Amino acid sequence: MLVYALNENKQLVHISDVKNGKACNCVCPECENNLIARNAGRVKAHSFAHEVKELETRECRMTALHLFAQRFVKAQSSILLPSHEVVIQNQKFIQPPKSIKVNSAEIELSLDKFRIDVALFTEIGPIYIEVKVKSPCTEEKLNFFKSNGLMSMEYDLAPYIGTSFEVVEEALLTPETIAEWIYPWIDTEFVRATLKAIEAQKEAEERQRRAERLKQEQEAATALKAAEERKKRDEQECKDRRDKLIHAIENNLKTTELHGHIKLPSYSYMFKASINGQRFTLKAVPYEGKFARVQNIRVSKIAKTYVRANCDLIKKNNETREFSIIFSLTSKKPRIKLKTHEKAIWAKPNEITFDYEWLSVPTDEHRNDWAEHEAIKLQLQEFSKHEVKARIELAASYYANHARSGYSYQDYTQWQSWLRKNKNVLSPSLDVTAYPKYKSLSNSFGAQCQLWCFGRWHILLLAEIAEIVDQTNIGSPINPNWVFEKLVAKYPLTNEYYELRNLAESVGLLDEVKRLMDPIEIIYGTLNSFTAKGAIYSNKIELSRNYNLRIHVQPTI
Repeated sequence: MLVYALNENKQLVHISDVKNGKACNCVCPECENNLIARNAGRVKAHSFAHEVKELETRECRMTALHLFAQRFVKAQSSILLPSHEVVIQNQKFIQPPKSIKVNSAEIELSLDKFRIDVALFTEIGPIYIEVKVKSPCTEEKLNFFKSNGLMSMEYDLAPYIGTSFEVVEEALLTPETIAEWIYPWIDTEFVRATLKAIEAQKEAEERQRRAERLKQEQEAATALKAAEERKKRDEQECKDRRDKLIHAIENNLKTTELHGHIKLPSYSYMFKASINGQRFTLKAVPYEGKFARVQNIRVSKIAKTYVRANCDLIKKNNETREFSIIFSLTSKKPRIKLKTHEKAIWAKPNEITFDYEWLSVPTDEHRNDWAEHEAIKLQLQEFSKHEVKARIELAASYYANHARSGYSYQDYTQWQSWLRKNKNVLSPSLDVTAYPKYKSLSNSFGAQCQLWCFGRWHILLLAEIAEIVDQTNIGSPINPNWVFEKLVAKYPLTNEYYELRNLAESVGLLDEVKRLMDPIEIIYGTLNSFTAKGAIYSNKIELSRNYNLRIHVQPTI
């Protein structure tokens, strides 16, 4: 929109100062083509237009926008200076916008070798404004403003090309978004107020620091007083505890004197030994904890951290040897120098009693040799246990691996006979005269390795166990020993079982292999299969049957 044009005298005129239509005799300031004035209407904004519409270009509008901005700014009696960043005492602050009174203004002012778009002479001094429409201010001009300390800024109106002048006017009146300071104005009042605020903040911070220091000093004094009181309390508690321990020591010595004996602690050490070509680290125990006779008990020294008592240790041949008991008054082992051949134990306080450890162990090479021999002997017994356990597990594993196919013709025919005998409780459609199939039955019950001790086909044994258990009343406890005895009476245990059981008993292994050796565990292990099928009820203490077990040991029809 064009509101300024050149008249016949090449003077810049406003749309409101010329005649309407072609009578205005005006040309475009940019392209110098003829214009028409449209200023007679009452609704639309007044403006110039090119007689030939196609001749109006962007450059025409840019020039018109530049001229309009210059004259609009010049015509204002005040200017709103935009905000900008100010550094005060190494801190960044934003100086807020401020309205300044304009005394006079000039367009295209010559300053040095430059022409200034708008020069405003204000109550705070001259302010130079550059209007950016086509191109920004040159670097040389920018340096001129900055080096001479001239208050100046640039209005960027490029985004407003082609917009209505009402919008442009609004932007020029509140230039916060279009203005950028070249050399800013520093508001001394703002600086003074900011400095005052900084000083007030510093004083407040100093008051806060003083208050914090005072608080810390008070807390430190309180803590020191509390620490001193705690120290006194701890010292008193330590003294009370010490007195209590000394009293307990005196009572302990009186009791020992009364009974005439003391329990010496055990002593052990680790040593390396070669057994069957293998190296082992074993534990030798030359002295087991035992009671020894004592007499003439007396306290020989009360030190800061321990109480030393001496007594006469009576040997088996009634000879005596001096013996020392070092009672700790703390939880730590006391550092005490003993005589060359002195034997002593450390009595460590435990509530009102004492735990004993050796401070100086009696030296006896023969005793040590015996202890190492016993340790090697125990290791050899452990070897035997492993060997016996391996043999038992191997026998059970062999039975489990051959249970499904390693049956004899005799076991199979016995199972057929068992099916005929129990036909009244089995399925009516079962043909006991044919050769019954057992594969699915075997898969259902698994290998039953705990039945290895009988050396018979597991299906036959399961059938016999089911028949024995069915003799007990429903809901009544099942006696596993009775079931085992009844089964053994018909199917005796193998010689291998008796041999391995005797070996396991001799090396103390029965508890470790009882699931494969103990009658109760063998029967319970077998009945677990029936428990899973619902025929057996378990309350974790004993078993009882819910119905006939035999129906689960019949072949698939």
